[in-house]
Amino acid sequence: MIVEFYHSMMDFSACGRTNKKEYQNFFLNWAIISVFLTIICTICFIFTFNVKIDFATMDITRRNSLSLLPFFFLVLFSSISIFFEIWAAIIGGILTVKRLHDLNLSGLYYWLITLSLIMFSLSDGVILSGFLLYIILGCVLFLSLADSYPYSNKYDIKDKKVNIAENSINGKVSI
Repeated sequence: MIVEFYHSMMDFSACGRTNKKEYQNFFLNWAIISVFLTIICTICFIFTFNVKIDFATMDITRRNSLSLLPFFFLVLFSSISIFFEIWAAIIGGILTVKRLHDLNLSGLYYWLITLSLIMFSLSDGVILSGFLLYIILGCVLFLSLADSYPYSNKYDIKDKKVNIAENSINGKVSI
């Protein structure tokens, strides 16, 4: 599972197809790593700014002293988290296009959905922002659960190597 996630994080080609398992594996690993980095950053923030949280009364108090070593870890893990999220957004977009190819759909649908989500996010309405979350979750859920197109389609990777024996006519090579 981790090896497949590593290979999907290193593949920048939008050609070909991605099956349901690889798509689900990517988003599961992304969610686990994102939650882990968020927890680490939160812990570093609490230790850096000496924040005391009283869960009984939900009071948050801050002391005046600042710790340097947890601040270093806060900056380090925040930078790692930002880098990872940008990287995952790029790879997630590529995998989404490949998953659409697997469903025999064009990758332009991804860009249409992305542009509509950007338009919704630029609006001022709170209702549209909540609607944006439902659109994203619905698209990921659809792509995660839809069955693959069982036949060969135009998005399959074709072997581009030319076999000389197949192109020879009467012992002469024709191109």
